[in-house]
Amino acid sequence: MNPTGHTRIPRYVRGCAGVIEAVHGVHVFPDANAAGGGEQPTWLYGVVFKGTDIWGADSDPSVTLRLDLWEPYLEHI
Repeated sequence: MNPTGHTRIPRYVRGCAGVIEAVHGVHVFPDANAAGGGEQPTWLYGVVFKGTDIWGADSDPSVTLRLDLWEPYLEHI
């Protein structure tokens, strides 16, 4: 995923597997709103990633990262 416009998904988690741990409801989708496409309400989720999946096997295995991500950023695996 390499969008040409505005996005709030950090590059370092693109393509990494995570687990949805929270559903925050529907909120303004900032990518569309910043591009002049209106609010386009979209589901927002709290997603947890293993640090080793992001920074490699040499990183601390006890580290996790939690990000709030909009549904268009996610793929079901």
